[in-house]
Amino acid sequence: MNNNSSNIDIIFSDVDGTLVHYPKNSTSNDNDSVVLELPSSSTGMGGIISLETLRLCQELRLKRNKKLVLISGMRSTTLWNRIPYLPKADAYCCENGGRIFYPISITNKNEGKKDDGRRRRIFTLVHEYGDNLINNNDDSNNNEDDSNNIDSFYLEEDLVWKNERIVPITGKDSFLGNHVNSEDDETKTIPIEERRDGILW
Repeated sequence: MNNNSSNIDIIFSDVDGTLVHYPKNSTSNDNDSVVLELPSSSTGMGGIISLETLRLCQELRLKRNKKLVLISGMRSTTLWNRIPYLPKADAYCCENGGRIFYPISITNKNEGKKDDGRRRRIFTLVHEYGDNLINNNDDSNNNEDDSNNIDSFYLEEDLVWKNERIVPITGKDSFLGNHVNSEDDETKTIPIEERRDGILW
C-alpha cells in the first residue's frame, strides 16, 4: 500500500474476477497457493478463492481498520450460498446494487431466531479469516479446539435503501419468496410475466 492508504476508510471490491477467479483448469494452481472451491452458481460456474486473499481482506479490516464492502451483480440467493467462502465484510451489496446486507454476529443460539420465532438464516464461515484475528505463526493457536475461531452471523437487509430506492421501481412482487431471514418462508416467487407492481413492469 502507498502512503495515501491511511486516507482510505472504505474499500469497495467486486467479487467475480477480483476476489474469486474461474481458471480453465480448476486443479491447476500456478502460485501453489491454497484455494477454496465455491459452490456452483445457477449457471453452473464454480469459482475459487485463495486463502491468501481471505487473509489480506481480514488484515484490511482488523489490522488496518478499513471497512470492506463486497459488491456484485449476482443474485441474492447466489450470494447467500457463497458467503461462507467469501471474506468477512462489513456490508454485502448484490443484484447490481438492488440489495444491501449487513452482518450481525451471533453470540448465542437464541439469536438464531427472530422475534416472531422464525429461524434466521445463519451463515458460518468455512475458513478462519473472519472477525477473530489469528496469528498463524503462533504455535499457541495450533490446538484442536478451533471453536473460538468459528464466525457465525446473520444478515440484516438495509430496508431504507430497498423501500425508498428499489421497491418503487421493481415492485414488492420482485422480493416475494426471496427474504434472507425467512429460511422457512414458503412464499412462492411470482413469475416475471405476472408482476404488475413497480414502474419497471
